[in-house]
Amino acid sequence: MNAWLALSIELRMFLLMVIGAFAGGQINRAIYRLRSTPANIDPWTKPLDGAPPRSWFDWIPVFGWLSLSREVPLHGGYYWVRPLLIDLFFTLVTPYYYWIMVQGELVPEIIMTPAAQMQGTLHATFLSHMALICFMTVATFIDFDERLIPDEITIPGLLLGLIFATVMPMSLLTVPDPPVTYVPIQFSGTIEPTFLRLTTGDQPWPEALNGGMGLAIGLILYLGWWLAITPKIIWWRKGLKRGCDFLVGSFRRYALTPFYLGLLAIGLLGISAVWFLAGGNDSWQGLLSSLCGMAFAGALIWLVRIFAGAALGREAMGFGDVTLMFMIGAYVGWQPSIAVFFLAPMIACLFAVGRWLMTGDVALAFGPYLCFGTMFVFLWWPGFWQQYAPMLVLGWMLPAIFLALPICVGMILWPWQIFKERVLFRDS
Repeated sequence: MNAWLALSIELRMFLLMVIGAFAGGQINRAIYRLRSTPANIDPWTKPLDGAPPRSWFDWIPVFGWLSLSREVPLHGGYYWVRPLLIDLFFTLVTPYYYWIMVQGELVPEIIMTPAAQMQGTLHATFLSHMALICFMTVATFIDFDERLIPDEITIPGLLLGLIFATVMPMSLLTVPDPPVTYVPIQFSGTIEPTFLRLTTGDQPWPEALNGGMGLAIGLILYLGWWLAITPKIIWWRKGLKRGCDFLVGSFRRYALTPFYLGLLAIGLLGISAVWFLAGGNDSWQGLLSSLCGMAFAGALIWLVRIFAGAALGREAMGFGDVTLMFMIGAYVGWQPSIAVFFLAPMIACLFAVGRWLMTGDVALAFGPYLCFGTMFVFLWWPGFWQQYAPMLVLGWMLPAIFLALPICVGMILWPWQIFKERVLFRDS
């Protein structure tokens, strides 16, 4: 860290530009490799039959895609433009995001500690944010292309988020310390940075969460995530008994495999080890806060999927959106997930209107807009904190209220669906 900070800011920005260009190339590689129908487009794959041999120049970020434009007859017109722009985006955005982060522009203004004294916190946050942005970019473009989000993105992305929260708890979003939701006029203490904990607000961290109850909550949340992502067949059309038989049989066949059992064992043992070794310090509090963020964010979208789907009589969104939100929640915590939950539909509506005007089609993949909403929260976090921090005085009632919202959505959509089927469609 000290060696890195000893470099001039200009040299650091240049090195990050190079790293960003390389990362963009690997993100493109992941996009075309992890799709359900892999495409031999990136320069690291064997070219299709009939294509000219690839050279070392094709591997150079940005410029290599200009060279690969020669394969247009095989892949379609201008296929190379999108990956070129992704390379260029990360080449430019990585140093820019670093600049605004280390300058302290993405922390609440209430924090009185100078940015020069917060470099450890700011660098940890930068690494965490850029990791999530990389995973979200891959998920976004695969979802655009195929309307699915592979587990190969969300599983390692979530596990890395839990590791960040444990090893570098300050990588979580930065808030004031003491964690006041407002500053009284008479307050004259020093307000320093800390990370967004599960209980950030007027209530201190409960000592019970450092004990056995906290460990039990962490293990249950991880087990719940594991049960959610394991492959299984859910089919109730032939009754409850047959449905349960299908569920248990498919779970034994597809979930009880070395990969998923290993994933379960590593997670449970890892959480237990952190609890035992950390002794209730920041590492444990960061991990438990990340696990709660994961569970709350995923449950919020999952409930929308269940109740909106039941009301409409069809799938309202794919389960990939749920696993994506699991991953996002592990990085941002449960409080910012509320903002993401509201921002995503508004952004999606804007794109839906534009798509309808241009193509007449309003069908959209929802996952990319969850990612866009997360980026808005990152870039405008100081403003979000000022707006939402006073709400945290509600304590546990706040997440309970928002988890009830999907039920309200279903109750609103259900009579509307009946009205459309019995009145509008009948008249037509």
